[in-house]
Amino acid sequence: MVFLNWLRSSRRIAFAILLILACGCGTGPKTLRVSGKVTYDGKPLEDGSIVFVPIENDKAPGAGGTITAGTYDIPASSGPLQGVKYRVEISAMRKTGRKLPNIMTPDSPSIEEVENYIPSIYNGQSTLQTTVLPENAGKQDFTLEPAQKTNGTATAKR
Repeated sequence: MVFLNWLRSSRRIAFAILLILACGCGTGPKTLRVSGKVTYDGKPLEDGSIVFVPIENDKAPGAGGTITAGTYDIPASSGPLQGVKYRVEISAMRKTGRKLPNIMTPDSPSIEEVENYIPSIYNGQSTLQTTVLPENAGKQDFTLEPAQKTNGTATAKR
């Protein structure tokens, strides 16, 4: 009889522990897939990169991907956290036409210089911000303008 009472109590305790663990073991904040289009000066950005840098939550992961033919697609497995505000940085490189000496191997041919031609208001000093939410299905489009058209302010449309 004592053994049966103990067994019943043990089952209740085990059930309570499992219930507590199940409630406390959520998956945590959810990362979302984010994708969209990026245009620069009215045309799709051929090649570039896009990075989502957390603003409000320093523990939130950043996310990033490549832009190809004006589109990007970051899977949920490496996407931004839902509901967190992010600064968006967009960069693209192009050749300047200048040659630079190859300092790594001086006997090698010179290398072509490249520059980030996207205005700094969209990358290093970006003022673009977004919050990825399930309601917008992770769609985030960005329309960028050259520096002479922006007067130093970001005019990206989402």
